[in-house]
Amino acid sequence: MTEFEIIVIFSLISFITSFITSVASVGGGMIMLASLGQFFSPNALIPLHAVIQVSNNLSRAFLFRKHIAFALFKRVLVGSAIGSLFGVLFFSLVSEDLILGLIGAFILWMLFFKTSLKAITNNLSDSFCGALSAGVGMVVGANGPVVSAFLAAKDMQSKELIATHGAIMVCQHLLKIIAFITVFKFALLDFLPLIICTTFTGFMGAWVAKKFLDKIPQNIFDKSLKLLLFLLALTMMYRALGQ
Repeated sequence: MTEFEIIVIFSLISFITSFITSVASVGGGMIMLASLGQFFSPNALIPLHAVIQVSNNLSRAFLFRKHIAFALFKRVLVGSAIGSLFGVLFFSLVSEDLILGLIGAFILWMLFFKTSLKAITNNLSDSFCGALSAGVGMVVGANGPVVSAFLAAKDMQSKELIATHGAIMVCQHLLKIIAFITVFKFALLDFLPLIICTTFTGFMGAWVAKKFLDKIPQNIFDKSLKLLLFLLALTMMYRALGQ
């Protein structure tokens, strides 16, 4: 597959995943992560996923900026910085195949045992949840579900939830990018055309979602999302086994 074809494919995926995350506050990032996992190794897919998700979440945070819960956001950010350090250490000690398998397993866990994550995060402080989600994100890429489970226990309206989730994701993904560039020498500029295109289509996805947020049949949307994530997770675990 040529570079141009990859850019076109992931630009479309970026639009779809940004739309999904703007509607459901979760799911889009995991689809992007699993999609990248079909083409790239963990050393590239996790920071690349972070770069793409920064732009998508920044779009949501900007469009819904008036609804960000800043006091909560600051506490989570402090914990995120600490959790990122532990995540980098773990990532450096394990193999790429194991990381790929962990990503697939984490997605499946989110699909079938999501309530267990809510039970864990409900009893943790804001800062500790920041540390947990950032650490998980550094290893498996998908920190969004952890943050979503944590925020779900808060008394928030949908727009406040979307905005705060987006702001936290921007900061945690930025920490991830900095870590992979400085520690693992990720060549960010090599992927610049892909990043620019996915940034633009990601913003458009968030903009479209804002217009149609209240007009989407939630039941059909949720079932389609789960099926897609299930298939993508299985293919990642298949790759992890070296098949």
